[in-house]
Amino acid sequence: MSSYRDPHALLSNRIDSDRPEIDRADLLFAFGEADSQKRGSLDARDVRVAHVLLLGYEPSSDELLRLMNGRERLDFDAFSRTLANRRRDDDLRDVFLAFDS
Repeated sequence: MSSYRDPHALLSNRIDSDRPEIDRADLLFAFGEADSQKRGSLDARDVRVAHVLLLGYEPSSDELLRLMNGRERLDFDAFSRTLANRRRDDDLRDVFLAFDS
């Protein structure tokens, strides 16, 4: 069984409105893809890549600082805690922007 996951499948999962949060398999995939040096942790640049894979947009510098929360690197547990509920936050942001425009 191959560990390859189609990035387009992530996109289709991400826009499925019945899923309130990102699932563990998607987190593992994005973490593995972003951990380019295979250190078992992500620096800010890697977190930016994983964020794009999971949520489809590049986080701002301020958003990235909040995601990193003063840490130089995130292991998988910290990464998953940080991003697991981002979907709900992004949905709220989209609603706000729709009404704000």
